[in-house]
Amino acid sequence: MISCFRFIDESPRWLIVRGHHDRALQVLQKAARWNNTSLPPEHQLRKLMTDITEESYKMSGDENVVTLIKHFFVHFSMLFRTRKMLQLTLCSNVALMVSGLGYYSISMSNDIYSFDPYIYCTLSGVVEIPGATLTIPFVNVLGRRLSNIICMSSTGIFILAIAFIPKSMGWLMMLLALIGKMTIAAAFQIIYLHVSEVFPTEVRTRGAGLGDMMAKVGSMTAPFIIDSLHAVWEPAPAVVVGCSGFLACIAIYLLPETKGAALHDTVASLEAGSPNVRKGLLEVEKEWDPEATLALTA
Repeated sequence: MISCFRFIDESPRWLIVRGHHDRALQVLQKAARWNNTSLPPEHQLRKLMTDITEESYKMSGDENVVTLIKHFFVHFSMLFRTRKMLQLTLCSNVALMVSGLGYYSISMSNDIYSFDPYIYCTLSGVVEIPGATLTIPFVNVLGRRLSNIICMSSTGIFILAIAFIPKSMGWLMMLLALIGKMTIAAAFQIIYLHVSEVFPTEVRTRGAGLGDMMAKVGSMTAPFIIDSLHAVWEPAPAVVVGCSGFLACIAIYLLPETKGAALHDTVASLEAGSPNVRKGLLEVEKEWDPEATLALTA
């Protein structure tokens, strides 16, 4: 992984704030070439970079611990402040938490869903290959929401069916579990893509970060479901994972479809439902004002 760093560009925003305008311009020009788009004239870009750098220095000079904490809570509260943002945040968190719960529950069930844990462990890794690769044509044709609902509901059906299969049919239990592992792996890929697109630009990092944390909470819950609930009632893990898959389908259905849609830059534009005008990175960074956005959406 260390060898890959030389192929990864630094964030242009970070470069601009640090005063490395030439490197930032190179990164932006490279991104423009890859996306078949054009940038504003160089003198205009450099003026914007200078303004951003000066503004950053001015803000950093006034910051203290109390101010940083205040800014954190102001920015974080934007995920829950409006009706649409609250719906996006809750639904995406539920979907990601269920994805983490289902993925790791199925992965760690080699002693429950199979007659040979070693074969199960090997095959559960193999089935992730089609689960991860087949999502590309799925999301391009069917969209993010429908593709994810199909994958998540399939996981719920196949895993819930295990609860009604006698333990003597271990091969059938393992087959259903492996299919469920493939579909939950696909759902995991799609939901991360979907979540990264539903949030407006100014809160996208925070929204995706909170969702990723909830996915980790789901994965932390998986061992307790596999060990504790299975000791009380053997079909319990399959019932919990299967039913939670259907719950995630409801949450995903409430998320907007983003295939081919213009992404919102601000919470205000999301709440207003206005068409989004795509802007260059520098323009978005320069015009973003969290306090103004909160005032518009209050």
